[in-house]
Amino acid sequence: MDDQLERNVLGCILSGADIPPILDVGMFVSLRNRIVFKSLAAMKEQGNAPNLVTLTPYLQSIGKLDEAGGTSYVVALTNDVFPSQIQYFPEMLVKRCRDRKYETAIKLAVENIGKEPTDWIIQDLQNRLETQAPDRSGGFRFERVGGMEVQGFILADTGPS
Repeated sequence: MDDQLERNVLGCILSGADIPPILDVGMFVSLRNRIVFKSLAAMKEQGNAPNLVTLTPYLQSIGKLDEAGGTSYVVALTNDVFPSQIQYFPEMLVKRCRDRKYETAIKLAVENIGKEPTDWIIQDLQNRLETQAPDRSGGFRFERVGGMEVQGFILADTGPS
């Protein structure tokens, strides 16, 4: 899912859509997609039009064309996408990136059950989640499951969407 979503974003940009300011290279999981996005952003910053015609020569000039998947991969990015879809895909990518960070924070909390004091686990999880989504500060509610010996958490996202 992540790779397809990333390719959709890149395909929209290559088809003529502007690079949305909410995106950054760290949101891309796939190495080749990170290389393509970073190259598109660098081209735009240098005043060059980041599109299908200009990307391949740019990647070749910086020695990254093969690492980015080659010409056939770059061309395939534009299959089945339209620039008008750019309004949907970046938000989806941002949400997926945030969800991955949430999953990591929750996984760490679950791993610490029985190893650390309950209050510490809850505070650490709260801090990690609020660090990942500062705009949702105070938007998480935790409930202990299993009384004093924590057996799990219920996490309710009560913040704005």
